[in-house]
Amino acid sequence: MFDSIAVLAVVFAVVLAIVLLAIVLLAVVFAVVLAVVLAVVLFAVVLFAVVLFAIVLFAIVLFAIVLLAVGLARRCFGRARRRFQPNVGQARRLTCCAQTSPGSLMKRVRYVTCLWVLSICGLFDSHGAAAQHTQQYLGPCELVASADGKTLYVACADAEKILVVDIAQGKVAREIPMPARPTGIVLSPDGTSLYVSCAAAESTVVALSAESGEITAKIPVGHTACGPAITPDGKRLYVCNRFDNDVSLLDLQ
Repeated sequence: MFDSIAVLAVVFAVVLAIVLLAIVLLAVVFAVVLAVVLAVVLFAVVLFAVVLFAIVLFAIVLFAIVLLAVGLARRCFGRARRRFQPNVGQARRLTCCAQTSPGSLMKRVRYVTCLWVLSICGLFDSHGAAAQHTQQYLGPCELVASADGKTLYVACADAEKILVVDIAQGKVAREIPMPARPTGIVLSPDGTSLYVSCAAAESTVVALSAESGEITAKIPVGHTACGPAITPDGKRLYVCNRFDNDVSLLDLQ
């Protein structure tokens, strides 16, 4: 009887050992499979990140090349182009520099590319000004007074508008929105028209009525227009194009 019990105990121990060994083997196999799956997932994530980085880098390089090509094309063919707007005549470009050095052209490309990247990040607006400042400040930068001394016209760069100030009452009588950052403003000799340079990659000179504030014309000029100056007879307007290294001549007749 005791021999039978001993045999049964041995058999039970062997079966239990086999079961435990099978469980251990299954656990090892599961751990190996899990490790392989995690390794594959990690590799896929790393590969996706590398591919995404390569795509973004390629897009930035391509964008810089396009900007460079556009700049070269404008440099080669821009001076031969003549622009026309109704009621304001023609705009001609007067070259200030005989040749633009590659260094200055690359600086321009880097400048525009940096503004583009910062605008994507939300740090700068489309005209290169700090986005948070446009909500806080008007940014008055240029002004001109009427001949009778009763009215003051103020160009506000951050707010992108012209303020018409009644000097006698000491308050703003009218606000005139501009299509871009106003960088300069002049009044015609007869006091009937205002000309505002609005800076952008493709800048414009906005002509408007000094009395009503109605915009009468928008004249395309160069890159980052500024410093408008009108002749004493009111027939011509000169505008500096900061990043084109030239001056636009506008026939106002």
